[in-house]
Amino acid sequence: PFKGEYRYHRTSALQKISLVADLKKQRLLLWMKERRGDAEVFAKDINTNFCIQKLSNITQEYNTSGLKADDLKANLQNNSCYRDLVQHMNLIKSVYGAYNCISIADASTGLIMASTHNTELGTDISNERYFSRAIQPGVREVIDIDNTSSSGKFSLFISRTIHLDERDQGNVAVLIMHIDPDDFIRPMLHTGGGLGKTSEALLVNRDGIILTSLKYTLTDGSVAEPLVYKIKAKPATLAAQGEQGMIVSVDYRGVPVLAAYRHIRITSELGW
Repeated sequence: PFKGEYRYHRTSALQKISLVADLKKQRLLLWMKERRGDAEVFAKDINTNFCIQKLSNITQEYNTSGLKADDLKANLQNNSCYRDLVQHMNLIKSVYGAYNCISIADASTGLIMASTHNTELGTDISNERYFSRAIQPGVREVIDIDNTSSSGKFSLFISRTIHLDERDQGNVAVLIMHIDPDDFIRPMLHTGGGLGKTSEALLVNRDGIILTSLKYTLTDGSVAEPLVYKIKAKPATLAAQGEQGMIVSVDYRGVPVLAAYRHIRITSELGW
């Protein structure tokens, strides 16, 4: 029954990182709840919806008339509703500081009709998963980390359908809020000096694929690429399977570690 000094320190360390893991999980859940709330408030704003309907009419008229993309941009930018909408989106972007880009796409054409990045105006995103999944019947919100086909960069996307009637029927547009995971999620995972120089917190999806950059290089000296590299270490595998706990194991480099793992249920379909 005697607990030696090594066992005592190991138990203390596991308890400490377990507490940190709980705090990180709660912080991520709260942060995601706030971001989802931002999207919901924007999508249900009456003044915003009025402007979106006006711009949607312009976009659909362009789609049937065969005008050039430059004509669509000019018609949108010359409309007072477009200027009001972009000003409102830029205000959200500057106040909250979490968003890299905010865009609104027409639900029927997939064309971006307003964006805080002017270069995206008129772009067809109908083939992007964060758009195509959002316009499926019965879907109101899509959250995922994915690559964009246009830039090749990975982002956290919060897509929210926008309706104009109280019954939430008939998608008019899709709000897409882009967040750079390394800018906001990785700092939340930062362990600081409390756990020592070797500590690391990382995030994987349900398939064990990393969603943010890793602190260390792999055993062959290469740098793991987010959304590509799959971690097979036991702590990450257990977390991806929905488990929670503590373990003495090896990490993705094969280095012995004390690990605490948590499963973060974002939505009914999404877990990290």
